[in-house]
Amino acid sequence: MCGIAAILHPAAIAPPDETILGQMLDRLAHRGPDGSGSARIEGGGAVAHLGHRRLSIIDLSAGGRQPMATPDGRYTLIFNGEIYNHSELRARLEKEGVDFRSHSDTEVLLHWLLSRGREGMDDLRGMYAFCLFDNQSGEAWLEIDPVGIKPLYWSEQNGRLILASELKALFPLIDKPQLDPAGLAQFLHRMAIPAPQTIVRGVYKLRPGQGLVWHPQRGITKLDPNPLPVGQDDGDPKRSWGFVRQAVQRRWVADVPVGVFLSGGLDSGAIVAASRELRGEHPVETFTIGYDAQYASFNEVDPARLVSQFHNTTHHEQTVTPDVAAELAQIAWHLDEPFADSSLLPTWWVSRHASRFVKVALSGVGGDETFGGYPRYMGMRAAGHWQQLPLGLRKGLGRLAERLPESETATNYGGRIKRFLRDGALDLGAQYLRWTSFDDGHLGRLLPHEMMVELHDRGLDPATRDLALIDGLLSRLPPSEAAAVFDLVGYVPSDLLTMADRLSMAHGLEVRVPFCDVDLIAHATALAPKVKYAGGALKGHMRRMLRGRLPDSVLKARKQGFMVPVAPWMKGALKDLVEQSAKEVVARGWVRELWAVRILHEHHTGRRNRSDELWALVMLAQWGKSVWDTRGARP
Repeated sequence: MCGIAAILHPAAIAPPDETILGQMLDRLAHRGPDGSGSARIEGGGAVAHLGHRRLSIIDLSAGGRQPMATPDGRYTLIFNGEIYNHSELRARLEKEGVDFRSHSDTEVLLHWLLSRGREGMDDLRGMYAFCLFDNQSGEAWLEIDPVGIKPLYWSEQNGRLILASELKALFPLIDKPQLDPAGLAQFLHRMAIPAPQTIVRGVYKLRPGQGLVWHPQRGITKLDPNPLPVGQDDGDPKRSWGFVRQAVQRRWVADVPVGVFLSGGLDSGAIVAASRELRGEHPVETFTIGYDAQYASFNEVDPARLVSQFHNTTHHEQTVTPDVAAELAQIAWHLDEPFADSSLLPTWWVSRHASRFVKVALSGVGGDETFGGYPRYMGMRAAGHWQQLPLGLRKGLGRLAERLPESETATNYGGRIKRFLRDGALDLGAQYLRWTSFDDGHLGRLLPHEMMVELHDRGLDPATRDLALIDGLLSRLPPSEAAAVFDLVGYVPSDLLTMADRLSMAHGLEVRVPFCDVDLIAHATALAPKVKYAGGALKGHMRRMLRGRLPDSVLKARKQGFMVPVAPWMKGALKDLVEQSAKEVVARGWVRELWAVRILHEHHTGRRNRSDELWALVMLAQWGKSVWDTRGARP
């Protein structure tokens, strides 16, 4: 995994300052601490300035350096990611007469793209974002993997196409950056910004599986996203385990030490179990973050220890008692855009901890979406039946629900029941958006009026777009499966994978995600709800698959995940920071003052748990100071 950056322009346009590419790469240095490379290539009426920061994982020799050109010099590739099946693809290419000069997956990808074109990308198994330049035609081809694991930002500035693995690397080429209300609206709606939108006007990121071709005269041609494969399955747990093993096996391919993030749940436990089966007597290193006894309900240290002992892993455990406020500025800089999933904190801590021992870590990201792990999926199944009740009764129960208390524990069952009843009068699609969106479907209460007007004029109201997507899925899938697919194409790349990429790369660590393997996704999404939720349980099928592979107490435990005691912190150590952050974002004109004052009051008086909303204001304020005010300059 690495960082890439490029500037492409017609030969007739003045070149950028010769130091600019170096500035871009400097802002990506954390992504590639093992080396840096650049090249200026001219041909086909175009000039390409290509740059790369290297994190050496496969073929640690100089043969894996980038930019990488074909022997005749016509094509040059910069690439971020890993191609796990590069050995198989290499063997096929060698039979066709390709002569390789290294053992790197980069060289395999280069020749595979030239041999097969876009049609051959269905054979790639990995995570990737690349730019391939042809100095005869002057064309450049950009693309990312179909799940959206690796990011790629791009923009047209002064006749040039600029691109990079992170947004901050583009700032040196943007004359007067402007905050885009559409990006801010997405953040206030989702606590993250899904592709193609970004927080900067005129800057975009490729959607999962999307490609783009640039030509010096014809400009940009967007290529439709490559779809994920579609599977068929009868629900045999042995067959499912085979897909999990295959996905994990692919991600152990490395020439450096590999470990596993272990949260104590089923997803990371499954990865450990598969790793032990595949590794035999070779040790598996696992990493867990825990809190002290004061926040016992948020801890997963004990189940993680059980899994470690069950599989005899080399376990690394760290109890954190951090000064959260002191770390937020650095975290916000690495996150690149406004982002407020509170799991960013344990992701940051466990990545930092693991990076001291290994260079690659496997994560359970995506397991909930593929195997049905969120309570809201069961909620959607129940909501489908709830819709059969008279509307008047559902409305009445919704009004009564407002009186129910919420809690600040990790589970917050009272809050879940309250939301289910409160939203019961809505259509299914609108109901799911209320459960999963930050703004509760009332973006106009958060965003300043002039920004809302622009959103409507541009047709970029995020709630309208999301509703169209979820309603379309509900028209052809059962409620629980429609919700899971909605999350898989939106929440996973914009939130979970963004967090995993930015916060691991901040520490020079490559995170790999077996549950985002395209073959495993195709298999799991083909499972019927009655199979996936066997026994009426979340991950019922997965629990059957893991019998004998994990301790019984772990198999029977309720889902928790990477939880953070944000709510109690808001009333304690972070109280002053929360209030100051609210004032800052209001003063910048990014949120309405009335709404900020209201949620502060509701949270501090205990009327409603507003920790998620207040955390979003904290992270928005931190991003404003760390990235926006500095134009992305390294602290």
